[in-house]
Amino acid sequence: MPDPVLFAKAMTAAGVTCVVVFAACVGWKRPASAVRNTAASVLGMIGALLVGGWILGLRPHWPPSDALDRLLFVVLPATMAIELLAAVPKMPRSAVWILRVCLAAGAGRILLHGSGYLKGSVTGWTVEDIRVALVVSAVSLIVVWWLLVRLVERSPGVSVLLVLAQVIVTSGLALMLSGYATGGQAALPPAAGLVAIAVAAWGLKTAPSGVGALGIGITSLFGILILGRFFGELSTGRALVLLFAPLVCWATELPALRAQKPWVIGSVRLALASIPLAAVLFLAQRDFAKNMESTTGGEYQSDEY
Repeated sequence: MPDPVLFAKAMTAAGVTCVVVFAACVGWKRPASAVRNTAASVLGMIGALLVGGWILGLRPHWPPSDALDRLLFVVLPATMAIELLAAVPKMPRSAVWILRVCLAAGAGRILLHGSGYLKGSVTGWTVEDIRVALVVSAVSLIVVWWLLVRLVERSPGVSVLLVLAQVIVTSGLALMLSGYATGGQAALPPAAGLVAIAVAAWGLKTAPSGVGALGIGITSLFGILILGRFFGELSTGRALVLLFAPLVCWATELPALRAQKPWVIGSVRLALASIPLAAVLFLAQRDFAKNMESTTGGEYQSDEY
């Protein structure tokens, strides 16, 4: 059974570690440059993932033995490396985006490596089906990634990080309800890190350039959803809703909202994102209740969203 106390400890420790690392890298006395701020956010996220994962017992094995190992040992470290390179002053933006596209193209294939899906041995899935699914997932990942980075650059602030954290936590809960508790726990450290960076940036009154942390958060969300879709009982529809949910932040770019104060914009973004997230959680809870009833002789059928 999930342990709420353990989850709270892991998220608290991950958040505190992230704040300490971020503050140490940014500096306390003078505003940090955008480059140093970006690097600090990436290093803070690394600290959050390491500490939170250690407390939760999410220690990857080498060589990676399953999809969760490959997410923690391959996909996320690759993202961290790319985002640290993005913080290098003379690094061309085009080169950074080429690396991001390459990662997006290979992330799904890496996570499914060695599984029956790639061999066409899973009931209801052919090899062609999986190829199409991998292409769609890769395109979806890079589209979400590009749009969120563009939004942060267009409208700087911490609210996008908070919305992404909100989506990641909801995805973790949905995974736990869909039969993959360990995969759901993996959502907690990155979510805590994103919130910690938002709080630290606000407290230190530094320019909240969270593009680096954003990239790690997006790939964390993508990986968690792949785990839930292919190794849990998360439906394709719900996974797509969760992946695209952060894009509701673009609604605040409408003229009537864009001129509002930052706290108003942030509140609207969080409120808008909570609508699809609440719907997904309601349906996941409903299916979980049906599944529990099936153990007493009822019949369980998971509804597609």
